[in-house]
Amino acid sequence: MIAGYLTDHRKGSFALDLVLAPALLDLAMARHRGRPYVLGRWQAAYFGRKFGPLAARVRDAKRRLDPAWILNRGVLVGFRLRGILGAVVSTTMVPGVALLRTLLGLPGGATLGRTLRAALAVMPGPAAGRGEPVSAAHDVATNGKAPHAESAEVTTQVAAARALHCVNCGECNSVCPIFHESKIRLPQMLTHLGEAGFAGEAVPASGSALLDLCMRCGNCEAVCQAGIPHLPLYEQLQQASNAARPYDRERHVAVLTAVRGSSRYLRDFLDVRPGGYVRRTPAALPGVARYLLFRAENDAGPAATCIHCGGCVAVCPTGANKEFEGEDARWITTDHRRCIGCGTCVEVCPANHLNGGRTLRVMEAPTRDWFVALDEFEKQGTS
Repeated sequence: MIAGYLTDHRKGSFALDLVLAPALLDLAMARHRGRPYVLGRWQAAYFGRKFGPLAARVRDAKRRLDPAWILNRGVLVGFRLRGILGAVVSTTMVPGVALLRTLLGLPGGATLGRTLRAALAVMPGPAAGRGEPVSAAHDVATNGKAPHAESAEVTTQVAAARALHCVNCGECNSVCPIFHESKIRLPQMLTHLGEAGFAGEAVPASGSALLDLCMRCGNCEAVCQAGIPHLPLYEQLQQASNAARPYDRERHVAVLTAVRGSSRYLRDFLDVRPGGYVRRTPAALPGVARYLLFRAENDAGPAATCIHCGGCVAVCPTGANKEFEGEDARWITTDHRRCIGCGTCVEVCPANHLNGGRTLRVMEAPTRDWFVALDEFEKQGTS
C-alpha cells in the first residue's frame, strides 16, 4: 500500500494510483509464485491465495466464533461491502486488477496509464480541499507569521495544510508519553483533527480533551517521516478549540496531574525514580535566592526544548520546582528561594540528555559583590 501513501489523495487520479499496489501483488502471484504478506481490507480479496488449503478452515473458524461479522468486518477473510456498488467491487476486484495489470504490461500500456491518470486528475479525489502539497519555497506559519518572513521567496503555509500527508506509520506514537501511559494514539488523532480543521470542520469537544492530554513535548515532530509540523499544528488546533469553547484550566491541570503522577510514566518513559532522591529542607536563608534555574521554555517560549514532562518536579528534594503556576498549565516554574543548587533536576532532564544540557541549567545567583565587580570591570573597559 506504499503506492497509496505516495499518491495525491486530493485528485481523482488517486484511484488509479491506489490500484498499483494490488496490481504489483497480482504480478508477483502470477509470475513469481508470490503471496500477500498481509491482508487488510483491500487485500481481503486475496484471502484464498494467502492461506491456500487452510483458507476453508480459517473461514469456518471465523463463521463459528463471529457469525454476525462484528469483529473486523470486511478484513482478512473477504469483502463485506454493502449495496450494489459493494457487490460490484467484491465481484470485479480480483479480475479487474488482473486485467489492468495485463493492459499496463502490454506495449503502449505506459501511455495508456498516463492518459487515464491525466483524465482522472481533473476530478476531485476523496481528500479534495483537505490539504496542500509542500515545496522547498514554503515555510510553515507559526502564530500567523512565517519563521523566515524576511525572505521574499518564502510563502506562508498553515501547519494544518500538511496534516493530510500523514502516512499513519505510527512513529509518533512510539515516542509519545501519552501513548506509553494510555495507548491513546494521540499524535495521529490530533493530526487527523488538523486535516479536518483545514477542511473547515470545527474542533469537537473530544478534540479539546485530546489537546489537554498533549504535553507539547515535540517528540512526534522530531520523528515524523512526512515532515508534518506537529507543534504549530497543535497550536492552531488549540486556538480553534479555545474559540469554540472556554479553556477549562481545572480539567487540564487534573489531566496533567494524572499523567505526571503515574509511576509507569515516570519509570518507563522518563526513567525517573522519585523515591530514590532524599527530600530535604533548603538551608535557612529567608528570602534569599542562592541559585538560579534556567529553563528553556522561559528563555525562548513554550516547547522550545522543554518537553514539559515534570521529571524535575518529581526529583526536586526541596520542592522548588512547581507545577501549574505558569500561564500555561504545562509549564514548570521554580521558586528560586528554595533551590539548593543540587543539580538533580539537571541530571534527570530528558531534554538535557538529547541536547547536551541546554534545556535546564543551574547557576549561583549573582550577589551584590558580583554586581559591584561587574561595574568596576565596565568602568575599566571604558577608561
